[in-house]
Amino acid sequence: MPDLGFDPLNREPPATELVSSFLTTKDAYDRNHGGIPEIEASKHHVRVDGAVQDILDLSVSDLEALPQHTVVSALQCAGIRRHTMRTAIKEVQGIDWFDGAVMNCKWQGPRLKDILEKAKVILTKEEKGHVAFASHAQPCQEDDWYGASIDLERALEEDKDVILALEVRWGVART
Repeated sequence: MPDLGFDPLNREPPATELVSSFLTTKDAYDRNHGGIPEIEASKHHVRVDGAVQDILDLSVSDLEALPQHTVVSALQCAGIRRHTMRTAIKEVQGIDWFDGAVMNCKWQGPRLKDILEKAKVILTKEEKGHVAFASHAQPCQEDDWYGASIDLERALEEDKDVILALEVRWGVART
């Protein structure tokens, strides 16, 4: 798979490889905002704090002990087809992605709703809070950490497939 020439590693497969299976094969795109840390599952913990009654410090084993849910979902880099934008329309900032920064995978892990209920979230869905995620394991581009967030309302919806993914299952390419 061609490396797009950036540090940290960012690469994408040719678009023709993406149609070999509904689920993307293991040669999916890599989008990294920083170095890839070596994390030992036995020492890694997820902390749940903020607007919760009970602060949680969950090991990977704790997360694996919760009911597991499977979600088939697409994952796409926001910069997909930036090369086309840059060459056909106007100059834009960022990595020169072609068409391969997208994948369909089967993800497995506990529902975020179950974790938040275990921590006893203080806010209601109507109070418009956010669930924020942060990793301080490696610097991230110009920052010293990486983060993202989603609406609390979405995280607590019974029928939404919001999980804390512990595993990804890849497709098998047809020959």
